[in-house]
Amino acid sequence: MFFDVADKRVVVTGASRGIGLAVARAFVAARSTVAILAEREEVFAAAAELGRGSGSTVTAIHCDVTDRARLKAALRELEVIDVLVANAGTGDITRVDEESEEVDEIFDRILRVNLVGAFNTVRAALPRLRAGSRIIFTTSVHGQAIAPPAMSAYAASKAGVEAMMRSFARELGSRGINVNAVAPGMVATELTMSAIRKLFAAQIARDAAPLSEADMMRQLNAGQAIHCTPIDPARLAQVYLLLASEAGAEITGQTINVDHGLAMK
Repeated sequence: MFFDVADKRVVVTGASRGIGLAVARAFVAARSTVAILAEREEVFAAAAELGRGSGSTVTAIHCDVTDRARLKAALRELEVIDVLVANAGTGDITRVDEESEEVDEIFDRILRVNLVGAFNTVRAALPRLRAGSRIIFTTSVHGQAIAPPAMSAYAASKAGVEAMMRSFARELGSRGINVNAVAPGMVATELTMSAIRKLFAAQIARDAAPLSEADMMRQLNAGQAIHCTPIDPARLAQVYLLLASEAGAEITGQTINVDHGLAMK
């Protein structure tokens, strides 16, 4: 599969691992100029790994998307952004019946990173965007009709990003900026597996019917129309290239589900 994004200047947030790293790797392989941003210091090692053998220099930006001042200062160093991938995100279980201040703190943190952080990212990048630039958000099928139990903060944050994306598409369309989202289903990443393990542990703690982790994975994937396995991040990344390329020039205000048919409408 080939979408021409050569020489595009690309910023990917939340790119030290998981989906963001896979997306950044795809853009590097397609000969884009890439800057990756993450709050973890491993962003420097990720940038070095991406640049190694590619013939390209990948810029690392160590920054939390909830830090508006730092984010603005970091993106101010870039001259032009052709493609902004607002991917930074986090997730955890937030049981509404859990009487713990920790749940409140987790809920607030998820909304700050996933929703407010996405807003901050676009605000900080906007002076660097121009006609023809693309903004691509990472949302989730779990922000749609299949919001899972005990994941209210994550589901609400991703649903909010989709609504914000549509508003931005109308607001920025007159500037020639396309705004879209990619909504993955069950992707084989550390974040996804961590959430599954926590849900599994919570189930055991509440004396629910015993279910092995392998059985839980099969159950979670059973609603997919094809494959019934976690999604390969490398294949998922190709959809971001499509939206960034000339093939995506007529697409804006849309969410593309990459979920093996899990959230079919």
